[in-house]
Amino acid sequence: MIVGLLPVVVFLVAVPVLIRALVANDRVLEGLYRQHREIWTRIGSPRGWSWRAPEDKGLFPQMVITLRPAPPVWLEQAAELEVEYSTGQRMTKLWSYVAMPIFAVSIVVAAIEGFSK
Repeated sequence: MIVGLLPVVVFLVAVPVLIRALVANDRVLEGLYRQHREIWTRIGSPRGWSWRAPEDKGLFPQMVITLRPAPPVWLEQAAELEVEYSTGQRMTKLWSYVAMPIFAVSIVVAAIEGFSK
């Protein structure tokens, strides 16, 4: 019984990490839009998960969080966004390399437990 709940518990604990990564990404995009419009335009005028430019009529969010081996070149020109960018990268790594593998393993363990009954 408890093993069957393991994926749910892991997922509920991990979701705040994903939300924080998405929020950080949205804040970086909004900061680029408001303070560095030329950079925002140059990188394709992206919209975030919950943030979009007022003139953007797109209906769906864009999932633009990515893991980068090095910060983008434009971050040097937008140094005030560096902390939020780093937070987003850290949370994305935590989600991708820790939370999701643990979630996947918990599903396998729950499935094995379920089949062994």
